[in-house]
Amino acid sequence: MNWLDRAIMSVAPVSGARRIAARAAITRLTAHYEATQPGNRGTSWRATRTDADAAAASRQRLSGIALDMVRNSPLATRAQQVIASNVVGDGIIPKVIAKKKGEREAALRLIEAHFDTTDINADGRNNLYGLQRLVVNALVASGEVLIRRRRRERRDGFALPFQIQVIEIDFLDSFAFGKGEAGNVVRDGIEYDAIGRRVAYHLLSEHPGARGWRNLSRASRRVAASEILHIYRQDRPGQMRGVSWFAPVALALQDMADHQDAQLMRQKIAACFAAFRVNLDGETPAATADPGGLSTLVPGRIQNLAPGEDIRFAEPPGVQGYYEFTRSVSRTVAAGIGVTYEALTGDLTGVNFSSARIGRLEMDRNVSAWQWLLLIPQMMQPLAGLVRRGLGHRRPGPGPAGQAAMGAAAAHADRPEPRDHRPTRQGARRLRQPVRGHPRDGIRSGARAGRADRGRRGGGQGRHDLRHRPAPRLDLRCGANRVT
Repeated sequence: MNWLDRAIMSVAPVSGARRIAARAAITRLTAHYEATQPGNRGTSWRATRTDADAAAASRQRLSGIALDMVRNSPLATRAQQVIASNVVGDGIIPKVIAKKKGEREAALRLIEAHFDTTDINADGRNNLYGLQRLVVNALVASGEVLIRRRRRERRDGFALPFQIQVIEIDFLDSFAFGKGEAGNVVRDGIEYDAIGRRVAYHLLSEHPGARGWRNLSRASRRVAASEILHIYRQDRPGQMRGVSWFAPVALALQDMADHQDAQLMRQKIAACFAAFRVNLDGETPAATADPGGLSTLVPGRIQNLAPGEDIRFAEPPGVQGYYEFTRSVSRTVAAGIGVTYEALTGDLTGVNFSSARIGRLEMDRNVSAWQWLLLIPQMMQPLAGLVRRGLGHRRPGPGPAGQAAMGAAAAHADRPEPRDHRPTRQGARRLRQPVRGHPRDGIRSGARAGRADRGRRGGGQGRHDLRHRPAPRLDLRCGANRVT
């Protein structure tokens, strides 16, 4: 009822009522969406029309909540492990395509000497495949992660002239807003040019939550966008930053944790066996009086009560509906994360092969999308470009960690080529997943068993060292770890 209706109702109630009834009848005859109608059922909706980044203005707090759940909630930790184990496994490996087999094998030995060792990591802790898992863990918890390229000189002695460093998104100066260089615009620590391209990132020198953090001025440094890989899942057009994958299920996980604490307290109360002495005569005994000797109970005791005394036992509360509630919440969490309930909880009650297979196939579609639409185009393909450019330069040789790997790979080249090019039975059994190609490019891919098998396919062609010759024309692609 608008102001005109109220005015008419004040002077002519009957006419005002007819006016309102007629408008209501017209509304019922007009097509509409019930969800848009006012009412109590939609009071909790927040139908704002903000863009993706404005809607996620509290992403930092959400990231902190998700990290706290990963630290303290077993189900959140399990969700992160399931996604990382299925997306990365034990590594998404590169594939080198060259015209000559000798050039391909030589390039593979050079790449493996850098990627399969800690030479690729500026922190010296992980090889490329450990960094892939680190990236996925950060994606699930924080929603986004940064990878910074560290350029290296010839005297550093690495097989390829670069290293990468995975850094948390907290290093991005989210308070950096305003104008940048050459008329650029800075928003959320990211600098854009006139046509919206990312040209730089403003990074803090230290983690803002580090112990003994000394950068009290929060001064950030401008780093060119060519040195940074910003990896996140884009859910909406125009979304420039990521959001934690736990956003839709954070409250459900917290509610289940609170429910478990409440049920645990009920169990503790139920374990308290209490008895109450009642004096039927209505007399209140002294605080220290124990005429019946009932201050304590022991097993097998027969106790005579004093005249006028009675004893009554408490009825502790029972625990009902616990498993139904936890299963319901766990299914909600699994659906919100994008994995199956069985993979999230390990509960196979009532599951047969067919139902498990159908659920697994649906989860595999999510895993394939995370591999081929997220991790490979945002991380592995840019690294492939760095490798192609790095192979065109002369280098001294692999670093300390890569020398042993190159020696082992070169030793395999002297072995005769086996007839069966498939992975060994031992490697396949350890991997527990077949090596298969992807229909998009027909590239045969695999994980560690594939790398070991690939080293044995040298065929006695001799050793090739790209350090002393021009780099071949290589098409470096990426094959993902496939799960069936």
